[in-house]
Amino acid sequence: MGFLHQGHFSLINASQNDNEVTIVSIFVNPLQFGPKEDLANYPRDLERDKQRLEAEGVDVLFLPSVESMYPELMNGLLTRVAVDEAFSSRACGAFRPDHFEGVATVILKLFNIVAPCNAYFGLKDYQQFVLIKRMIDDFNLDISIQGLPTLREPDGLAMSSRNTYLNAEDRALAPMVNMMLHKILPLLREGGSIADGRVVFESQLSAISPRFRVQYLEVYDRSYEPVTTIVADERVIVCAVYLGDVRLIDNLLF
Repeated sequence: MGFLHQGHFSLINASQNDNEVTIVSIFVNPLQFGPKEDLANYPRDLERDKQRLEAEGVDVLFLPSVESMYPELMNGLLTRVAVDEAFSSRACGAFRPDHFEGVATVILKLFNIVAPCNAYFGLKDYQQFVLIKRMIDDFNLDISIQGLPTLREPDGLAMSSRNTYLNAEDRALAPMVNMMLHKILPLLREGGSIADGRVVFESQLSAISPRFRVQYLEVYDRSYEPVTTIVADERVIVCAVYLGDVRLIDNLLF
């Protein structure tokens, strides 16, 4: 969705290493924002993005307008991609109704328009990555998808365009989210329950600052199916935490 950072460029560089032509799309997708979310204020700097993409040697920038992507939007979409409720109600989906339907719809449209051979996504939003991977299989799309590791700032904060919302005080606190994920991992791997891990996670963050508010902390297998035991590999801890008014998401694959 633009306002590019080094995490985006890691995807671009991977594509350039694998393909003769690399296409980057930038589109702030209204379908994946709720009525009280930050669509109007989402960070944008298109001129800077264009300059950085050109300097990086990207072959094509696909920059559609909302009107060209959704000419029917004013009258309501007749069709869109439905996402199974069992999946869409987990983790982020429990707090963002219709979000993943909006993600699946726009990604399918972009795939159909651009017709890529390979597509590259970061794993910071792991639920989104699993959704897109499943959609490719479910719709028999001839696309290979690659998930690349989350890039982080030197202090551990996951790179995100929304990090610009953080003031200086909160920016100093934000890396604690990732630090606490790593802190509870040994507890979980030694047989502690997910509920125990959540209690420790919340209490540790609250002790650091009352500005932290945990929205969720959950554990899934790599297919994003719920698990009852942690004493196994191929798991992912996912969380969403408010720091003041800014919502941070992160995960830890193990």
